[in-house]
Order: sequence, then C-alpha cells, then structure tokens
Amino acid sequence: MYRRSVLQHLVSAFTLVLLPLSAAQAKGPKNKDKPAKNKRMPPGHARKEKYRVAVAPPKPVAEPRPEAPSPRHVWVPGYWSWSNERHIWVSGMWSMPPQQNVVWVQPQWVNESGSWLFFEGQWSLSIR
Repeated sequence: MYRRSVLQHLVSAFTLVLLPLSAAQAKGPKNKDKPAKNKRMPPGHARKEKYRVAVAPPKPVAEPRPEAPSPRHVWVPGYWSWSNERHIWVSGMWSMPPQQNVVWVQPQWVNESGSWLFFEGQWSLSIR
C-alpha cells in the first residue's frame, strides 16, 4: 500500500507540473504572430549594441590611407569608440577579410531619444 501511494503521488506531481509545461511549449510563444521589435537596431544590420552613452561622438577624423599591403586587403576606416567614460579614436587600418565574399560593415553610432548607441563593426556576407 505504501508503494502504491508513493507512486500515485509521483504520478500526480508529474501530471500537475510537467504536463502543463510541455503543453505550453507545444503552443509556442504567445506573441508568435507579432515580429520582435528592436528600434535600436540599425536597418540591415543584425548587431547588438555594445555601448549606450549620453554624449554624442565627435566628427570623424580625416586620416591618410597608406598603401595597401596586398590587393586582397580591405581598408577599415577609423571610428569613434567608447572607453573610460569618453570617446576615443580608433585609427583606420588595412585588414585581410576572414573569407571570400565578405564586406566590412563600419561601426555605427545611433541616436535614440538622446542616448547614443554604439554598434561594433563586423565582417558580413556580401549580397552579390
């Protein structure tokens, strides 16, 4: 009799806890018809913001572009980043793409209601 009551208890616990969870998972997310909104994301770039600051970045610095080390190198322009509570200039450089058919997507600062969001640069597949 003791074994049977323990078994019934376990079956009841399974029924009360696990079955509703699996039913909810089978239904999927509640708002599946609504696309996820992320107003902060720059159009066409699937990047996450790295910094959010109250200070606008300065104007880009004009810098000379030295000769390319090889025809395969790509110029990655300089940009303003954020470090130690201030903007810092990261100089441009020649970079070798990690694979064929990729392009450099420049880092970007986006203003959202008075806050400045920074999205890092990245290599992205070329759509050609």
